[in-house]
Amino acid sequence: MFVAINQPMGGICEPRPIAWGAATAAALQDDGVARVRGRLEEIPMTPFFVLIKAQLGRAYDVANALADAEIASEIYSTAGDYDLLVKFYIDSDEDIGHFVNEKVHAMPGILDTKTIITFKAF
Repeated sequence: MFVAINQPMGGICEPRPIAWGAATAAALQDDGVARVRGRLEEIPMTPFFVLIKAQLGRAYDVANALADAEIASEIYSTAGDYDLLVKFYIDSDEDIGHFVNEKVHAMPGILDTKTIITFKAF
């Protein structure tokens, strides 16, 4: 599925492959936020969370790098032992360990992570 996101000033960004579910893509298209090209189908995705401890003073840098890489679904700053809580979705046949090692740990400014694998949303 390819989606072109409408820009605030009326322009359209380049279409790119998106791994959204069909319902999300259809809703975005109905709201005028996106134009969908290709077949809408549900893609089985696995959600998981990663707690990230950043180097002192680097939490916002890490959060911005994750956002710029467009690999995270949601990014939250937190209080306590970790600085960020990040939600990811990957294809159900993709390995979470490889994804975290290759995509998350590669971000500059990360000291430590803790991956939380989820089972079912209620």
